[in-house]
Amino acid sequence: MELRNYVKDLIGEYSLIPENSVVVLGLSGGPDSVCLFYLLNSLKGELGFELVCAHVNHGLRGEESDSDEGYVRELCKENGVPLEVVVLGAGELEDKKGLTVEEAARIVRYDFFEDVCAKYGRVAVIAVAHNSDDNAETVMMRILRGTGVDGLSGIPLRRVSERGTDIVRPLLRTDRTSIEQYLSNLGITAKIDSTNLEKDYGRNKIRLAVLPMLDREFSYQPGTAKKQLGRLSANAATDKDYFDVLTDGLIAEHFTLDNRLPRFARNDGDRDCTNEASLCVKVKVDFLVSLHPAVRHRLIVKAFSLVGLKQDIEAVHIRAIERLLEDSGTGKSVNLPHGFGFAISYDDAVFLVPEGGLRVGARNDSTDGARGGGDFEVSLYEIASLCDGESVEYLGFSFSMVGTQGRPPRRPLADTPPKKGNKDGNTEGDLLLDFDLLKAKADFLLIRSRRDGDRIAPTGMSGTKKIQDLFVDLKVDRHERDTILLLATPTEVLWVPEKRKSRSFAPTQETTSLLAVSLV
Repeated sequence: MELRNYVKDLIGEYSLIPENSVVVLGLSGGPDSVCLFYLLNSLKGELGFELVCAHVNHGLRGEESDSDEGYVRELCKENGVPLEVVVLGAGELEDKKGLTVEEAARIVRYDFFEDVCAKYGRVAVIAVAHNSDDNAETVMMRILRGTGVDGLSGIPLRRVSERGTDIVRPLLRTDRTSIEQYLSNLGITAKIDSTNLEKDYGRNKIRLAVLPMLDREFSYQPGTAKKQLGRLSANAATDKDYFDVLTDGLIAEHFTLDNRLPRFARNDGDRDCTNEASLCVKVKVDFLVSLHPAVRHRLIVKAFSLVGLKQDIEAVHIRAIERLLEDSGTGKSVNLPHGFGFAISYDDAVFLVPEGGLRVGARNDSTDGARGGGDFEVSLYEIASLCDGESVEYLGFSFSMVGTQGRPPRRPLADTPPKKGNKDGNTEGDLLLDFDLLKAKADFLLIRSRRDGDRIAPTGMSGTKKIQDLFVDLKVDRHERDTILLLATPTEVLWVPEKRKSRSFAPTQETTSLLAVSLV
């Protein structure tokens, strides 16, 4: 299949680019990003999105870096595509202590892409040009580092950044040879980063030495090792998806939020933890112990990820938690990075959150993998399976349906009132949503804390309001703002419980299927 059609079908199949969105393409000037530039530029009218390019001149290769910037500027000018450029000053990457130059450059790059998304306002996604060869190299690097099964799943087709932006990779299932052939057919010569030809970097060693050696030593055709690693990655991704769904369900069913904090003994002496944590997540010890270790370990990592600790949990931490569960003596605890903790309090296993509160989906680094990162994702497909009057609970929110599964609603939907509330319906009571309108715009809802730039379209008001300004107007204490869980679609906030509701997806006389959301 022609590459353009293949990429178009992939974007459609996985809903990588929403209609009427802005796509911010990371354009380095290399073959992969230039190929993606031409593909997206040719598809933008057909798929209904705006293309904007972003280029980072890291200044690491002197004149070569400047030449890449010049190439990118000319490419965008010739094709009438907006371009945003940042040029790093000397030593900016070295200022990031404890990181390699490659890691620091990656952080700077994605921060800049996020800033460009914010500048253009509307729903925005970041597109980057990783291909299947990159994925094979990543899997091999992780194997050599002793990764688990989840690490074998490789680079995700989509992930959500710490600031809530979708990062998509439309070329991830296209190999480098096909990319080069596409450019050749167009008569395009892209820039080549000379550092990609040096064996001083770990990834370059994998690409230039290890994978070709495997092909030679095992009598493979050139490129066979990369294909086999791709198969391994796909199989692992299937397993990871299964465990993600399983652990999400177990968390929804068995985990609870609590602000009544237990006393526990930290490694540095006995003291009251109420001065060190503001909220905790609880689950019964017996339930955790009953699980297979493969499930239990993932559940522990997922639980901490949901409350804000998305990285730096290592095998040593999991082993310490396992020992604590075996002993299960109340008052004992394990310290984790960044002020998080795990404790036993009578029958409960407690995931402790540092002062500042619960940080579901807060501004922490997001790991590759699940689309929601640290957000708790509520599938509208699963909600749709509820019968009229049935409900399901997630993290203190209850979701129920009226007028579903072929059963008539018990009363006209537009007349279905909140349980209680003020005259504008903005504070207490249920949030009522036209489910059909909602499903047409989103596949899932998110339970998360606030993000930079969050806005809501409040009931009874015109326009939108920043969540930050809303908290200021309502005199919400600064230290409480990150502890408040919001209900949102991927693109807008629908409800700040007990504070404000959005007028988006409000039921009307034509509403036939109603979603009611309340606090438990």
